Parts: sequence; C-alpha cells; structure tokens
Amino acid sequence: SAITNTSMECIFPAGFGGGLIGMVIDGINVTAPLRVSYEPPTINELNLKCASSGGSITFSGARFGANPSVIIRPLFASSPNTTLACAIQANDNGNAISCTVPAVPSALQYGPGRVIVLADGVSNELYDGPDDMPGGRGRFSFIPSPTAIASTMTTYRGGVVTIDGSDFGDDVSKLSAHVESNMNFAIHCTNFALPVNDTRIVCTMPAMSPNTLSTIEPHVYVTYQDGASFLSHPLD
Repeated sequence: SAITNTSMECIFPAGFGGGLIGMVIDGINVTAPLRVSYEPPTINELNLKCASSGGSITFSGARFGANPSVIIRPLFASSPNTTLACAIQANDNGNAISCTVPAVPSALQYGPGRVIVLADGVSNELYDGPDDMPGGRGRFSFIPSPTAIASTMTTYRGGVVTIDGSDFGDDVSKLSAHVESNMNFAIHCTNFALPVNDTRIVCTMPAMSPNTLSTIEPHVYVTYQDGASFLSHPLD
C-alpha cells in the first residue's frame, strides 16, 4: 500500500534469488534502479569429502530452492578455473541435497575447494564465507584412493587377515575389502576390527574351497567411500 507520494510498503512472497524491483503506477510499468535479493542458500557441513574417482556427497542446509544447481570448485594447481558439476540425485524440500561428483582427470593436481549451491543464481558463498576462511561451511576435499601394500597370507581355511597400506579412512560403513581373482571370483572380508585404522585393516576371511584357492590368482582389494577406485596387491 502507498504510504506517501514518495514511499511504498509491500510484502514479498516466499522465494529464492533476486532481481530488479518492478512496479505498475497508474497503469504504467516502472522498473526501479533497485534490486531485492532473498537470503542466499547456506550449507551446514564444515567439510565434505569424496574419492578422486568420483562418488556421492550429501549435505544439509537451507534455502536451496526447488531447482538448485551444485558445482564443485576444487583448487586445481594446474587448472585453477576448472569446476565440476555435481549431478543432483535428491533434493529434500530445499533443505538437503545428494549429488554425484564426477571423477577427476588424473592430469589435474587437486587441493581443497568448495561446494557451491546456486538457487536462482544466488550462491551460498554470500553466507558461508570465502574459500580460505578457516572452518568455512561447504568446504570440500578429495580423499586419496586407498593403497594396499602388504597383507598376511590367507588359506582355504580362512581366518584373520591384516592388510597394511594407506588412506583406508576411519568410517567402517564406507570400507570394504575382499580377495578377488582374475576369474571374477570374490571372497569378502567381514568383522572389521574397530576402530578402523587409516593404515591397517584387520578383518576375517571366510573359509574357501581348496579347489577354488588353487585355481585363482588372489589379490587384496580395498575400497573406501562411494565410488572410490581401488588398488590391489598380491597376497603373500
């Protein structure tokens, strides 16, 4: 409603984004040289991680809107302007997003970066702080793929297996290990000893058929995080 000849008051509906203010006065469209902007989206998580071979990330926040887009902006030393589109798989009422991060080309040297949510062109960076802000929300980093470098021998009787290496992570729900042959025969390790160590895994292999063991060329495979690539090492 008009308050005076020089001021006006109105109520904005719920929404996202921003733009120029438009008015209709005496049937004439008027665009004011003023902009209005809704509060930008914001991410709750402090540090999101994904394997360099790609995978999924899930984060919560607010004001993501009905049709947001998500990009990852890692700090690539060899290509500083490169961004990665994170394909949205789920958007929970504008308050939580799950998306898929693509694999990083091996030629790129990557460091920490940022998850950016765009809701009608408005970015979470307005609230979540700059990339170099300590503890800034929405920070992102790639985790190295795990590497198995040594393991104890297993026999057809099964038993406890110790695998040494690096970057095994600390979340057993995202960790798996198995013995696999060149004949697509896999035997999974279970009962991981807790807490999980970033450089050593202790788990239990089930019993195997002696005939099966003699016909395969067993290797230990370790995976960590959704979509993580894995490296193998022959059993001793």
